[in-house]
Amino acid sequence: MAYTVYVLYSEKYDRLYIGQSEDLERRLAQHSRGEIFSTRPYLPMKLIYSERVFFAF
Repeated sequence: MAYTVYVLYSEKYDRLYIGQSEDLERRLAQHSRGEIFSTRPYLPMKLIYSERVFFAF
């Protein structure tokens, strides 16, 4: 199983948000549309880092 850990940054509010997702493109679209409660007040946010992480259970 693989996830992407990512960091978003809001220049306007100088805030970072750290998240994880199995589908980064879908999740970033949700953030951009204001669908994510945690980041909605800080839009726009830009992706500044992402890393694919693999888990073996």
